[in-house]
Amino acid sequence: RIARHPSFLADTLEGEWSDIWPLPNQFNPYLVPLPLRMGHTQKFCVSPDKYTSVELLKVQNFLHLTPPAIKKHCAALKKFCTPFPKELETQQDCEREFPVETHTVDYVAAGKTPRNPAARVVTKTIRLSNLVLDHHARLKLTQLAGKERYNRSNDILTIKVDRCPVKKQNKDFADYLLTALYFESWKTEPWESKEHTSHSDGYYWWEDSASYQNVKNLSLSWDSPTVEKYRESVRELKLEPEPEKLGILTEERKEAVSNYKDSVIKLLNL
Repeated sequence: RIARHPSFLADTLEGEWSDIWPLPNQFNPYLVPLPLRMGHTQKFCVSPDKYTSVELLKVQNFLHLTPPAIKKHCAALKKFCTPFPKELETQQDCEREFPVETHTVDYVAAGKTPRNPAARVVTKTIRLSNLVLDHHARLKLTQLAGKERYNRSNDILTIKVDRCPVKKQNKDFADYLLTALYFESWKTEPWESKEHTSHSDGYYWWEDSASYQNVKNLSLSWDSPTVEKYRESVRELKLEPEPEKLGILTEERKEAVSNYKDSVIKLLNL
């Protein structure tokens, strides 16, 4: 015998599903022509069917987003779309016109509230080569941002914000941080005009260091070659070309440590 559908499902099976279920709505067992079951299974029993299952009313459904309905919506929106610009053929062209990239994540889950705390996180990335920066401004910006935000291998600055409770507030705060970093990097403070600064990624001033004070306490002559050698060995340690590898004892670092050791011995006349 061929099982016949109930009479109230006859119109549902014959008509367009997008016309019957056009918008997000709570589950209705008298409109959905599917034998769905959901709920706790009792001993020697099957799960409740859709007519007696309260669990189907609790969860969110996407019955309005079927593939035919999505195609129908896209066809309706296509007349409002414009063709993609021919000038933006490559990724480099897109990055040149839109240097700042914003990354956010939206979460959909069944719960008491649709808001997910992780959805407020905003991440903005920009390549420093797309900013107008001279040598001083670029060095200062990387120092202010820190190693955890600036990737030297691909020259990308990443700002991740999750302090504010709402995503829009985090977006505004990330824009403020990026703007503040840019304009602060162009400022030149009086203490930045001193000599003996690192030209790669660090800075060091002999007159403000503890080594300078130690030599001053020893009451030694500043013109002596011993003090000059000690000063150069200290600067060599402080202004290393690759500070991210300080934990690795390379050949260059071994030589710098050895020179510092010899200069200290001669300075203290040991």
